[in-house]
Amino acid sequence: MTIDVVIIGAGLSGLAIARTLQGQTGLTVMTLEKSRGPGGRLASKRIQEMRADIGAQFMTARDPRFQAVIDDALSVNAVAVWSPVMGKLTAHGLVHSPDQHIRYVGNPYMNAFARFLAEDIPIDTQQRVQSVTQVDAGWCITTQDTQLIARQVVLTSPVEQTRELLPETALHDMLYGFQSLPTWTAVVESSQPLLTDDGRVINAAFGDGQWLDFLSSEQSKPNRTSAFWVCHAAPAFSQSHLEADAAEVARQLCEMLKQHLKFQATPILAHRWRFARPADAARVAQKGAVQLAPGTVGLQ
Repeated sequence: MTIDVVIIGAGLSGLAIARTLQGQTGLTVMTLEKSRGPGGRLASKRIQEMRADIGAQFMTARDPRFQAVIDDALSVNAVAVWSPVMGKLTAHGLVHSPDQHIRYVGNPYMNAFARFLAEDIPIDTQQRVQSVTQVDAGWCITTQDTQLIARQVVLTSPVEQTRELLPETALHDMLYGFQSLPTWTAVVESSQPLLTDDGRVINAAFGDGQWLDFLSSEQSKPNRTSAFWVCHAAPAFSQSHLEADAAEVARQLCEMLKQHLKFQATPILAHRWRFARPADAARVAQKGAVQLAPGTVGLQ
């Protein structure tokens, strides 16, 4: 049997494509996901009896098509509006940062939005794709368990992983022109408020790009009660600690929170996102698809 479309990856891009294609009659679509469930960076981690978001911290809707999806999710309480008091770390310290962006979060956690997007979509999980090779009928997708033949393939994995899947194509070398940067994410615990330099309480802060990228309070999000904070390290810190022990990374980030923000926290865990963002956003198609070859599409 030849499948019309195989989607590799059930993150936000893969789920959006699958939702779009499932309404097209007569089209067979299969989505492969290497993890135990869908969502990708829409991830939360169970900690004791609670959870914390360890991937995307919020969403904004700046396209009417995505706003329509968000509105549908709002109608069934899969997402909620998050209205934090925002700050920003500058060379002069932590300052209040007013903005008017409407932010959304999964309800109760980000993985709830992933489950909403994945409703009624067949997803074959724990299927790590090993290669994608061109054959007469289209493309042969090899996993650890089986081989599939597809007329078209959509790859939503990071560019480095996409490159590994296409070892025998001319695209392999071309993809070396693109690079991703890592992010270490730490979950820490603190009952202490986060204060700007002039004493204002804030719920979240953008970093200075040196060691901190983003810090947010889980308790400030709707329907959450934990004292957890999520700290995304900046790419420079993450790259220099790429192979470090996770517990040590969490400890170091707590030390930096204390040193730079006077914020006392206890390390809980750390998670490494090896391919978190493009090194050069101008070189990738952030808001569209790129046809890499006849029958293959790469989402960047």
